[in-house]
This record gives sequence, structure tokens and C-alpha cells, in this order.
Amino acid sequence: MKQPIIDYKDLYEFLPETGKRLIDIIGQESAFTLMQEIGGKTYSNCHQKRSIFFKYCADALGDLEARRVVDLLSSGGDDFIYIPSLKPAISAQEKAAMRQAVIAQYADNVSKGMRVMAARNAVALQFDISESTVRTILKGVCNA
Repeated sequence: MKQPIIDYKDLYEFLPETGKRLIDIIGQESAFTLMQEIGGKTYSNCHQKRSIFFKYCADALGDLEARRVVDLLSSGGDDFIYIPSLKPAISAQEKAAMRQAVIAQYADNVSKGMRVMAARNAVALQFDISESTVRTILKGVCNA
């Protein structure tokens, strides 16, 4: 079984509902592995052991776990299943982390006596983003 390359525990809050349901049905490790390895697609005939979905599951999880997953997912009777991709969740997580870092650095700059504009410019340079992006991030959070 392939192990997830990323630390997925912090991604849960950024997943779509379909991803959260997948975790509820088949378990966290298998769900995250499938979302990472074969996510972003809808698969048909999922209940069949000869389906492309089963093959992809077996490649990602191993044959025994693929059988368990296919049995669990096909118990609902649906012929189609959507496996979401982790990419949007990873992107949302990265944006949230960047936002928090920008806010913290700006607050630190201001607390050290920097003027507002200088603090924004310093943050923009440090994070290699535009000052307007810094203003957008800070909008509503503080008087920037």
C-alpha cells in the first residue's frame, strides 16, 4: 500500500463534503491515499472487481484493501463514485497558512514601530507578493 506523501490530518477542514464522506465510509488513511493517487474523477461500475476503479484502488491501496473499499463503496448501490482530488484542499490550506503568516508578520512589524505603509511593504517583499495582496489579506483584520 502506498503511503500518503503529505500530512493529511490538517487537510480535513479543507476537504469537500464528498471527501469527508469518503473518510467516514472507508477510513482516513485509505480515503486520503485514494484522493491523492486517483482523485478528481468519477468512476463507473465501481461494484465490479474487474472495473478500472478496482484496478486503480488496488494499485494505490493493495489488493486486499481495494476489495474492502470497493465492497464498502458499492454497498450503497451506486454505479458511480466521485473521488475528490486533494489538490484544492492543499491549495486552500496553503492559502490559509500564508494569510496567517502575513497577518502575524504585519502585526510584528507594526508592534516594532513600523508605520503602516512600511509594514505592508516589508511584508510584501518578505513573502514576494504585491502590496495590494497584503492589503486584501489585512482588510477587515486590522487597520492597515
